[in-house]
Amino acid sequence: MTTSHSTASFRIPHQRFSDVENEPRKYLLPISGYQTTPLVSLEEAITPVKHLLDEDIDTKVYIAKQNCKEPKDGLTQNESAALQLYTMEGDNSNESLYLVLNQTLRAESRRRLKIWFPFLKLLLTGLWKLPNQKMCVYRGVNADLSEKLNIGDTVVWWGFSSCTKSLDVLQSEQFLTKSGTRTLFNVECYNGKFIRNHSFYEAEDEVLLLPATQLVVASKLSPAPGLHIIHVKELKNPPVQLLKPPFVEDSKVSRKIGEDQRMSTPFSHSSVNNICINSNSGSHVSIINNGNYATNACDRIQRKHYPVSSFDCITLDGGFDVQLSHSYDKQSVVEIETYESLHTSRCIQTVVENKTLGIRLGSCSYSVMKVFIQMPSLRCLTANGSGQIVSTNTLLSAADTLQLFLHGSSNVNLAVDVNSLQVRLHGSGSLKLQGKVQNVLQLECHGSGMFDGAHCAAEVARATLQGSCTAYIVGVKAVHLSIGGVSNAFYRGPLKERHVGGSSLARQF
Repeated sequence: MTTSHSTASFRIPHQRFSDVENEPRKYLLPISGYQTTPLVSLEEAITPVKHLLDEDIDTKVYIAKQNCKEPKDGLTQNESAALQLYTMEGDNSNESLYLVLNQTLRAESRRRLKIWFPFLKLLLTGLWKLPNQKMCVYRGVNADLSEKLNIGDTVVWWGFSSCTKSLDVLQSEQFLTKSGTRTLFNVECYNGKFIRNHSFYEAEDEVLLLPATQLVVASKLSPAPGLHIIHVKELKNPPVQLLKPPFVEDSKVSRKIGEDQRMSTPFSHSSVNNICINSNSGSHVSIINNGNYATNACDRIQRKHYPVSSFDCITLDGGFDVQLSHSYDKQSVVEIETYESLHTSRCIQTVVENKTLGIRLGSCSYSVMKVFIQMPSLRCLTANGSGQIVSTNTLLSAADTLQLFLHGSSNVNLAVDVNSLQVRLHGSGSLKLQGKVQNVLQLECHGSGMFDGAHCAAEVARATLQGSCTAYIVGVKAVHLSIGGVSNAFYRGPLKERHVGGSSLARQF
């Protein structure tokens, strides 16, 4: 059974949580081959790499095994001890096991990884037994990484990534600092492994991300001098598998599926009405299945005007990108950029009902779809889906209150100048605002979304956060907060009301 430890020789800054700047930006070869290695004891697994580690490694192995005589979560003693050994850090960090292992995982040559196969097999077999955790966690570094990462970038963290559930833990002197240049990563993960029951330092509330975790940069901001915050989301369905599972049978199934897909045609003759091969590229194929239009690679991409009556509300469903603009004319304008065949197929419909614009795509399948909307005034915006929505200028509203309702994983970046603003953010999306709210901002966030209003001050700001939301709000005259779950609220302005429950956090920035 794991207990909390304070052994003097291990009490140094915990660099596992702050080594993200060592991650290479290039794609490496997948991590594989270790899965065919037999499971052995921790002592045997460490033997091939002893010469790379500190002189106390045998003592640390013994301590880990003694602490893990009654392992939790269905792990064996050796699997739990392997996890505890990974979390130990010695006086000479250059010889710490976690550092040498992660350096090898981040190296271009996969041959260097072979001597680590027995330990990797033991460590990953134990981690695979732990349930996947969907939550927001944190890691950081005392450096500015904001210029190296752009919104929309996909990154791979090739090493084991140590994160913590507690922002207070990360900002303690033992980890990062509370001043100076630093980058905080707000990580929305789906497959994190909560290893507190197996860590040498239980108080760290460590969540471990597996090697080769793939993430996308959702948003970033700099709310204070020297502080840079980057919100990244783990990809639920990454395009390729960069870490093979530790079980031989899984690998065989994966390989067999790959062979079948490579050798066979992905559709039957009866399901195809039309196939078009682009004579210029010779490689793009478009399929129109049983009357359902799919993207036609032979088409030209065309931007077309869609006539509509005036509107001041918008409802968007789907994963397409939208560009909003304030129009100084009284007319509302909608233009859509996509393949020509989709324009002519009648599967795109623009409908205005009760001054609300809806864009319906029927049975369209599309790889390119951009919508350009101009309007003199915006009263409400509802976004359901996963697209990007941006404004090219400052949006105005003739209504007393502009309503923004986001559901799903949309990423929205708007400039506004409004009387009052009501925001409902449900799901894992993000909303970034610039401009001003002359009276009241009312924010409700449920799920794991992020609201960035650091550059959009309101006279009075009210926020209710549940789940694992993160919000930055500014109230010139008053801030009212109600926070639950593991949400985090960063605020600026006089705090008039504060209700904090669960493991949530409220802090000035």
